Amino acid sequence: MKKMIVTLLLGCLMSLSCFAASSLKVHNVAEMDQKMELYKRQYIQSRDELLKTIDPSAKQITPQQSQRACHITQIYFNNLYNLMDQNRDLLKPDKRTFTREQLKAMISTRAGLSLKQLNCNLI
Repeated sequence: MKKMIVTLLLGCLMSLSCFAASSLKVHNVAEMDQKMELYKRQYIQSRDELLKTIDPSAKQITPQQSQRACHITQIYFNNLYNLMDQNRDLLKPDKRTFTREQLKAMISTRAGLSLKQLNCNLI
């Protein structure tokens, strides 16, 4: 059951398909897309490693697994926002003024129940 929740949570977040590193300023949209793809693969790897630790017969995940899922989500959120923030000039006009709170609301809406079930609060 909880494995399904974690899969749903992490899968929903992947629909945004963005990650970032410490230096996120890029010169063009193609370069930004390359960074996104690189970090998407890193995210998938972290998610898959977490899923391997979940006992398929368990009725719920452990507190450590839940904490790890929240940590992966927080990293994703921070990286996505930082990538957007440092490259606003490359974003579509309607996304250029996107705030951290708006992104948090969007991720919470997409992941919704899963974040609440995992007791994750994005900061």
